[in-house]
Amino acid sequence: MYLNRKFTAGVQKSLNIKKARTIVQAFVVTIVL
Repeated sequence: MYLNRKFTAGVQKSLNIKKARTIVQAFVVTIVL
């Protein structure tokens, strides 16, 4: 149970990082264009 929660938190964190990276990329593209 504890391990599963830790794993879920890790997945959530990686998803948030991926989302943030996508937002940053879109922001950079907007500036460049």
